[in-house]
Amino acid sequence: MTEQEMRRRMHQAMDARLSGLQEDPWLAQRVMNQPKGEKKVKRFTIQTVLAMMLLLAIMGTVYAASQNSAPDDLITNTPVPASEGMGEVDQWAIVERAAQKAEKDHWMLPDYFRWSGVELPEDFTTGFDQDLTQEFGGFRFHIRDAYVNGNTVHAVTEVTRMDGEKSIIMHSPQSVSLDKLLCAYYKGLRDVDENTTLREYLNEKDLPMEYAMSSFEQKGAYTGGGDVWLEKEGNGAVHYDYLNNITIEDGVAKLEWQVMYWDAENEKWFSTSMPIELPADEVQEQVIDVYKTINVNGVDVELQLIRLYENNLDIEMDIIFSLVNPQNGDEEKMKEMYFFPVNPKDWSIPAAGTMHPIPKELLNAETATYVMARECYSKSAIQDGVLYLQMLPEKNGEKVKPDPDAPVIAVRIR
Repeated sequence: MTEQEMRRRMHQAMDARLSGLQEDPWLAQRVMNQPKGEKKVKRFTIQTVLAMMLLLAIMGTVYAASQNSAPDDLITNTPVPASEGMGEVDQWAIVERAAQKAEKDHWMLPDYFRWSGVELPEDFTTGFDQDLTQEFGGFRFHIRDAYVNGNTVHAVTEVTRMDGEKSIIMHSPQSVSLDKLLCAYYKGLRDVDENTTLREYLNEKDLPMEYAMSSFEQKGAYTGGGDVWLEKEGNGAVHYDYLNNITIEDGVAKLEWQVMYWDAENEKWFSTSMPIELPADEVQEQVIDVYKTINVNGVDVELQLIRLYENNLDIEMDIIFSLVNPQNGDEEKMKEMYFFPVNPKDWSIPAAGTMHPIPKELLNAETATYVMARECYSKSAIQDGVLYLQMLPEKNGEKVKPDPDAPVIAVRIR
């Protein structure tokens, strides 16, 4: 088989595999069908995002024009000189200001992103200026903030009772653990007892638990997910939702905003929706042929392709790699190994982006080819037009630090 034919097949395999990707598994899957006679709706199980505070001053990014290919050499323990004109960003100060603003007012998308560990410009705002509200089933759903980043829509939505009565409003009966600590849900109240559970809090305050949620829909888009938190005592809840792989037409994302509530008496979900339009920029997409091989744990690994999406806030990428002539036991050796972008200046991993990745999956068992889909990092992952990748172990979701003695693949970004 010629190299050209192999590349063509890999492109086809990647397109076919990625066309059916599902949502981030640690976020919710909206999978429930409405009982017969009702409109089918979906629910999702929420797993609250773990806060990741930035500990390092992140260097800015300078993009340079370059060829759509990998450099001819691999580097090992080769420091990269700092670029002139790069200024340091005090991420701690940004996070502190965001926390103060969130406590004084209420969280908008930039506040939520920074709390999640996303590297954002200090002056970033979404520019959202629409009044989008739906009242349904005794609940008021109001989009507080929304933003389309590349091919993903993000939103923060307030969900409250229309009659003004106090309650706590979560996503679904299956998404909540009453024995979970209350502080895991509250982001605005600083005087919450760290040992108090949600069940104890509901009993103490005599608050009802209700279930309602919102989501975005678009034909052909991947299933999304989200998060939920409480800001003021008994004042409903605030939901973060996203939908990935949406289509942008003429700078506009046309979506269906669906809202729903759980009728506990009849044990049914009821839903309604309205069309909305959000401004968006077209995502810049490119597929980069790499075809570089490194030896990891005694196994030759070929990094074949990278599909790169450059968005306003971050970069997303799908990484395709395979084991070269795998022997018995090689797949087990590589089970916990993943590609990570690294910064060879200080041997750090760039800050996470606004999206969360899909676990590594097998594309082709015969050729031992894998895909790491929707990897998302800050734009500082690209250094002077080059993306540096290193294969590192990850156990129980915890990444190890980059290894200066391990091989690095440098990929030029055009």
